[in-house]
Amino acid sequence: MDRSRGAESVAEGAGDERSRRPTVRRAVVLGGGFAGMLTASVLARHAEQVVVVDRDRLPADPVARAGLPQARHGHLLMAAGAASLETLLPGFTDSLTAAGARRLALPGDLVTLTPHGWLPRTGEASHGWCLSRDLLDWIVRARVLADPGVELLQGVHGEGLVGDARRVTGVRVRGGAWPDGRELAADLVVDATGRGSRAPDWLAGLGLPEVAQERVDCGLVYATLLVRAPDAAAGFPSVSIQSGPGAGPGRAGVVFPIEDGRWLVTLSATRGAEAPGAGAPGPPASRARRATQVRGRRARGGGGPPPPPPGGGRPRATKPGSTPSRALCRIR
Repeated sequence: MDRSRGAESVAEGAGDERSRRPTVRRAVVLGGGFAGMLTASVLARHAEQVVVVDRDRLPADPVARAGLPQARHGHLLMAAGAASLETLLPGFTDSLTAAGARRLALPGDLVTLTPHGWLPRTGEASHGWCLSRDLLDWIVRARVLADPGVELLQGVHGEGLVGDARRVTGVRVRGGAWPDGRELAADLVVDATGRGSRAPDWLAGLGLPEVAQERVDCGLVYATLLVRAPDAAAGFPSVSIQSGPGAGPGRAGVVFPIEDGRWLVTLSATRGAEAPGAGAPGPPASRARRATQVRGRRARGGGGPPPPPPGGGRPRATKPGSTPSRALCRIR
């Protein structure tokens, strides 16, 4: 696959909105992930300069990055989401195709088992895009950074806000070219650092009241296998096994192709049916009837045996108190 075509198309169309420069001189976005990059894309239409600050050095290729354990699980970009991204980043859909993302006709390309039985596969009422989260983030990041008005500071982290209770005038950063730290003046500061955000403490440091927070832990866990399918699986449909309500802990699973001839097999469970750790016999939650449907369908599709049991390390989980996720991956 010629992924360079995807990189070339990424650069096209960026900066189309640059002619409408407004009143904000500099905006700073803390966090260069999916949310942070899209925020920068929007702000680039309203600010002379947008600076994205990320504590990590972001990869130049569509590979895993630090601080995103859920990236290895299955991600399906639905048609409405792709259309919104196309509006923000013209040419985005062409970049998906060029980089090898798989277009999934719905429901025609998907075998779905619901609590009420199998859904009929009747052509295309909508569609989705199957791809790795690494590839999705890479495409978005490359298109946003192609805008000359957006600057990325890598290996730099925010240490606090500058200003007072009336107004934020910047952010203190450290790292990269500023090992001793510096103040970065800004007319607008956006925190897109995710679950590790320190914004409540920073705002309190400016003399503002405590920020009310509500945390909801749904108890949902995932386990994912990444496999490379043989050529015979090229026409095999994607699979979605849904859990039924009111019958104890829920178990579900999906099987779908992504770029580079690989397939993702993701099993999920609610509290009480969590995936076991590495070394447990069989794929996580595979004792559940609906989870074994995933494995059985995968085997009967002519694409080789079902995925091997996960192994090679302990599950990766998100930080305590947030929605947990676990990932065990193997490429054959």
